[in-house]
Amino acid sequence: MKNKLPPRMPRSSGIAKLAPFGAARRKDYTPVSWRQYFQKYEDVETEGGTFRVYLSPEPDHPSRPRIVTLHGGGYSALSWSLFTEEITNMIHCQVVSMDIRGHGETKVKDPDDLNIDTLVRDVEQVILKLYNEEPPPLILLGHSMGGAIAVRAAHSPVLDNYVQGIAVIDVVEGTAMEALASMQSFLRGRPTHFKSIEHAIEWCVRSGQVRNVDSAKVSMPSQILNCQTGLLATNEVESYSSDGMVHTPVATRHAPHADRIAEESDDNDEDNDESDATDAKHAKTDENDAIHSKNDAHTKNDVQSKNDTADVASNTENDTNNAKNGDGNAENDANIPKNDESIPKNDDSNTKKDEGIPKNDERITENDINNSKIDDSITDDAHFARPNAVGDGAAMKYKWRIDLSRTEKHWAGWFGGLSNAFLHTRAPRLLLLASVDGLDRELTVGQMQGKFQMQVLTRCGHAVHEDTPGEVARVVASFALRHRLTSATENGEHMNLVSAPGC
Repeated sequence: MKNKLPPRMPRSSGIAKLAPFGAARRKDYTPVSWRQYFQKYEDVETEGGTFRVYLSPEPDHPSRPRIVTLHGGGYSALSWSLFTEEITNMIHCQVVSMDIRGHGETKVKDPDDLNIDTLVRDVEQVILKLYNEEPPPLILLGHSMGGAIAVRAAHSPVLDNYVQGIAVIDVVEGTAMEALASMQSFLRGRPTHFKSIEHAIEWCVRSGQVRNVDSAKVSMPSQILNCQTGLLATNEVESYSSDGMVHTPVATRHAPHADRIAEESDDNDEDNDESDATDAKHAKTDENDAIHSKNDAHTKNDVQSKNDTADVASNTENDTNNAKNGDGNAENDANIPKNDESIPKNDDSNTKKDEGIPKNDERITENDINNSKIDDSITDDAHFARPNAVGDGAAMKYKWRIDLSRTEKHWAGWFGGLSNAFLHTRAPRLLLLASVDGLDRELTVGQMQGKFQMQVLTRCGHAVHEDTPGEVARVVASFALRHRLTSATENGEHMNLVSAPGC
C-alpha cells in the first residue's frame, strides 16, 4: 500500500512559522484615475461659473439618450464612474456627469449659494451650452441632493421637452426631512483632515460611506483638497497615473455585485518573514553553547514569537536572560554583525510589517495606516475617524472639498415638496431605494397606484450607485428599454434586461 502512495514532499529545514490568520492579505487603497471610466471632460463656461463635466464615448447615433447624472451633497461627478462603465456596456447611451456647484472641479463665483433654484439653473445652463441650445433626449439620474435637483429640473420649462425619463436614488422627502435633525451630529463625527489620499480612501471604505473599494478609489480623491496647494486630490492621481503607479482596479463589467473589497497578497514580504524566522529558530536549536553566540542569539530572539522564545530559553539560564533582555530592545541592533544576512535589518520596509495581527500590548501606528498595511482582523473603525490627532502636522495634508455643515440653511429647500413634484413629473419615473422602509406616505400611495417604478436594492448603503453599480445600471437600463428610449448593446441583449422585475 505504501508503494502506491505518492512520494512524500521533503520537509524544509527548521520549523516553519505559520502566518497569523489573514496576515498574508491586505487591502489596496491606491487611487485610480477617472480616465479608466470616462473618455474626456469638458469645462463648460456659464453665467454662474465653470462646471466640470465628464463624458463617456459618444453613442452610435445622435438620437440616443444622454444620461445626465447628478451627485449627492459632498460627493462628485466621479461617484458615477463604475456605473458609467456598466450602463454603457448594456445600452446605447452617453453618460454626462457634472460636478455640482461647490463640488469637485467646478469653480463658480458664489460656491456657497446652494439654493435649489440656483442648482437647477446651473443644470439648465450646462446642458444648453453643452449641446448648443438643442439637447438630445435626456434621462435625469440623481442621487440624494442630486435627485432633488433632477426632479426640479424635469419640471423646468427649459428642459421639459427634452427629458424622457427621470430616476432618483435613495431620496424621499419624508425620511430626508426627518434625518436633517441628526445631520450635523453625523458631520461632526467625520474626520476633518487626512494624511494621504490612501488614508482618505481607507476611511471612506471602513466607515461605510462607500462599501465598494473600487468606487472609493476613483471617487474619494475628488472629494478632498490638498491643504498646501488648494487643488483637488484628483490632480495628484493623474501624476501617479503618468508614472504607472496606479493599480488596475478589479473589473466590474458583468459583475453587478462588485461590492467586495479588493485584496492582494503580500507574498514576497511574507516569504522573507518566514525565511528569517525559520533561520533564526534553526540556529537557536542547533547551538548548544549559547555563551559563544550571545549577541547572535540575542538578536534572533527579537524575531521569534513569545512562545518560541520561552521554549528555547528553558535550555539554559543564559538563553532565558538573553530572551528577556532582547524583547523590544532596539538599541542592541548596533551589535548585529554586518555580514550576517539572515538577520533582518531594522528599517521601515521590513520591520514587522507582515506580522498580520498585532500583539495585545501593541497598537497600530499612524505610519501603518498611512501605508495602508491594516490587517483584515482589525475592525476598529473608530481609529480612522481621528486622523487629525497627529501633532506633527502630517495629518493636515488633505481636507474636505466642501464643508457640508455650512449648507444647512439649504437642506429644507432641497427636499421640501419633493414627493409631490416627483409624482407629477411628466416623464416616466423610477425610484431606487436601499431599504423599503424609506418610503413616506405620499410615495407609498403613489407606488400602490402604479405612478412610478420602484426598485429596492440590497447589500448597499446610502451610496447605492457606488456600492452596487452593476445592479443600478441594470435597473436603469431596463427602465430605458421598457420605455423604448434606446436599444440594448450586443452585450446587453444577453442580459434579459427588460425582464428585470420591479418592486
